[in-house]
Amino acid sequence: MSKRVTWLLVIMMGIAVIGLTAVQYYWIKESYQLKEKQFEQLVFQSLRNVSYNIEKKRMVESLKNQKKALHNSNTVIDQFFNNSFIFQDTSSNPLSNWTRSFNNQINDQMRLFQDMFNVFNPAYTIKPKELDTILKKELEVSGIKTKFRYALAKNNRIVYTSDKNAITDLALSQFKTPLLSKGSDGTILIMDFPSQKSFIIRQMSIMLFSSFILLSFIVFCFAYAINVIFKQKQLAEMKSDFINNMTHELKTPIATISLASEALGEDEVSKNANQRTRFLNVIQQENHRLKNQVDKVLQFAKLDKEDVILQKSEIDLNVILDNVILSMKVLCDEKNAKIIPALNAKNTCVIADSIHIENIFRNIIDNSLKYSKTEPEIFISTKNIPNGIEVTFEDNGIGISKKDQEKIFEKFFRVHTGNVHDVKGFGLGLSYVQKIMQMHKGNIQIKSTLDEGSTFTLFLPFSNKQKMTA
Repeated sequence: MSKRVTWLLVIMMGIAVIGLTAVQYYWIKESYQLKEKQFEQLVFQSLRNVSYNIEKKRMVESLKNQKKALHNSNTVIDQFFNNSFIFQDTSSNPLSNWTRSFNNQINDQMRLFQDMFNVFNPAYTIKPKELDTILKKELEVSGIKTKFRYALAKNNRIVYTSDKNAITDLALSQFKTPLLSKGSDGTILIMDFPSQKSFIIRQMSIMLFSSFILLSFIVFCFAYAINVIFKQKQLAEMKSDFINNMTHELKTPIATISLASEALGEDEVSKNANQRTRFLNVIQQENHRLKNQVDKVLQFAKLDKEDVILQKSEIDLNVILDNVILSMKVLCDEKNAKIIPALNAKNTCVIADSIHIENIFRNIIDNSLKYSKTEPEIFISTKNIPNGIEVTFEDNGIGISKKDQEKIFEKFFRVHTGNVHDVKGFGLGLSYVQKIMQMHKGNIQIKSTLDEGSTFTLFLPFSNKQKMTA
């Protein structure tokens, strides 16, 4: 996948996620506004019901006063009181159709006689406790179960409030209604809901929660897909580099062997014993080098498939290090390198695979020799720590940036060498080291500074038997 296609795919997925988020936000906003309008309608309906109920109570009081003033029986008034059940609470016990029709008829009669009753109507004052009960009841019937505050205003001045600290909010509230109709003293009922927004949001909680879960899942999948795409792209690039490096590494010894073989076929060389021996040695060395390169790739392939079985035995790490240093003396002499050992560990025996342990030591030393601008100096030390041995390799090489330190143990990854372009390898060495250390229940750590050098610290644990005797 090309870089342009990768970024195009990322941009398209990003636009899709942003678009989906925008649509989700729009519908949530629309739902909130709809719920807000429903809330306002229910509040205004409740206020009208409160005003109507108080009006009925006022008219009942007016009728009683009229009856007392007339000192005699009035057919219409008696009929009105005989049907006083119309003032009973019917919110919890729904009326039958016939009863409801009769109730409506009586209420119509009540409105017809309202003007007459207003003539005899004395001043009517509702008690705050009674008003509070009516408000709670009406709001509960409407399904508005949230905290509320209210006030009574007359002549644009608040004369009573349920919360003295909310006078400013109540004065600005949109929820207002006349408390009484004709013949009243102009009292206005004002209501305010301090938790209106949170109440509406609670009503939308299921929708909000499900939207949040789905959107989070989509964003997670998007982020995961982007991460996979870039990792696959990076892996493809590293594999491409690996193939190029491997081709170069294999072609060089093959070409050398081919040239040496052709030279041996010449009469002049075949008759000269010294030249013949020299070319045979070249073929042998290059063949050994070719075999090592192939073995390295095959060995890592086995490690990757977890097909490697360790042949563990008791080994002495100081002895292993001495052998590795001795075997790399020729290579060190070619690069004018110095290896300075300080093998101070007293208890140096561990249960491990000697071949793999030697290989990881060689890999680390080989890297120190490769990545150096000056004459390499490698300090190798061992020391005992609780439960195991610590082996440290410190060099004066080009160092590794913090960004690259996070990736050096990934397979196929190779550190950029700046102006040094002749460094060969497959990018498998440190990945191999880490895998072998993990298989031995150990670990490897790195500390490095650019242009100053690197320090690799390996820890190999004692076996349980060794821990008991330590």
